[in-house]
Amino acid sequence: MPDEEDKSLSESLLRASPFLIKVLELILAVLCFLLIYVPFDNRLQSNVHHAGMVYVAYCTTILVNSVLIASHLQHQRIPRRTLYIFSTICGLLFLIAGCVVLNDWWTLMHSIYFHPPKLFLDMMICSGFFAILNSIAFFVDIWFTFRYG
Repeated sequence: MPDEEDKSLSESLLRASPFLIKVLELILAVLCFLLIYVPFDNRLQSNVHHAGMVYVAYCTTILVNSVLIASHLQHQRIPRRTLYIFSTICGLLFLIAGCVVLNDWWTLMHSIYFHPPKLFLDMMICSGFFAILNSIAFFVDIWFTFRYG
């Protein structure tokens, strides 16, 4: 009997994994946005295109993942192809945004003319790291959706 209960629990967790990973992606996207907001608000980012890329990646993902989670909680089905496309685009956006933030951090870290506060640099590197981690989560989401969705 315990094996059947353990098996059903693990099966139910695997079946819920596409939803759980969407929640994880939303949490990581909000964390990335909150970490990068203060450095960008204090004009650490001089390139408007870099800031726009980062904000578009973070805010779009927060908005769309919120809609997907709300749809799931209302028991509305979302086509798999839509989930694949969304996860692929957001995974690429987060990978690019993470690389942009880390590149800007590296540039500021080795700047001769401008030395920003260490707190802002720490927030930038954390945001870049979590963005790349979230990118990996999006690509894992594609596999979970294909396998268990």
